[in-house]
Amino acid sequence: MIKVIVPSTTANIGTGFDTMGLALGLYNTFYVKKSSSKVKHDPLIDLTIDNFLSYLDQKGIKKKYEYVDITVNNDVPISRGLGSSATCIVGVLWGINELYDSPLTEKELLEIGIEIEGHPDNIVPCLYGGFKSSIMSKDKCLTIDHPICEELQFISLIPNFTLSTKDSRDALPGKLEYKDAVHNISRIPFLIEGFATGNLDMIKAGVEDKIHQPYRIGLIENGKEIMKLIDKLYNLPIFISGAGPTLMVVAKNDSHVYNELRETFKSKFPDWDIKQLEVHKGSITIERME
Repeated sequence: MIKVIVPSTTANIGTGFDTMGLALGLYNTFYVKKSSSKVKHDPLIDLTIDNFLSYLDQKGIKKKYEYVDITVNNDVPISRGLGSSATCIVGVLWGINELYDSPLTEKELLEIGIEIEGHPDNIVPCLYGGFKSSIMSKDKCLTIDHPICEELQFISLIPNFTLSTKDSRDALPGKLEYKDAVHNISRIPFLIEGFATGNLDMIKAGVEDKIHQPYRIGLIENGKEIMKLIDKLYNLPIFISGAGPTLMVVAKNDSHVYNELRETFKSKFPDWDIKQLEVHKGSITIERME
């Protein structure tokens, strides 16, 4: 049996739409083992298994086992904008590959994973950890590893309702104003520098997005009110995590924001869960169990 521990992610990060992602210390654990018969899993798990096996067939690589069985311990909330689908894709692909004695390279696995997910902004930080920018260029994934200040903490505001990536995508406009595109591009260097130095003012400017968050925030019940509350009480950066509905606040480790927010949300937004998360650095953990 293979055990794979995979971190959650927060992607987009304001102006870094479909490009930037950050790994966080909240994890899903996958257990992968051989099976004597076909097992029905969650649709995304089965899709990932099928893509892996199809790739083996294309390469003429013999399957070590005909069937696999995968179980998951879920700590990453599903459809909340914390990269649960990326954890699934990475955990399954790397787990099966290890079970099969690694017939595919990391590059090949990454290729399969990005094809399933559609873009690399969650997959790459999920796999490698830290703060990453990733793009696809001529069918190749290009990645930059950005430094991130150890003084920062990420406070996730997680509602008790889900928001599908499809619905969140459908809310986006077909065209953008030129000035809005310029607005986002001009702020990305400040986002990167703010994360590197821990400068919250730079981060706050860096997450001021105009190409996706204004269109998505209306899908998140109480979302506008919460973002205004964080700005009024703390003047801290806040952004939609991934496709939502989770909202992410950035603060310093020595601040009292987390404890104060827990108390505030108990009375104002009792259906929201507050988690204090650190950046996950390093890659996923793969363990072969007896």
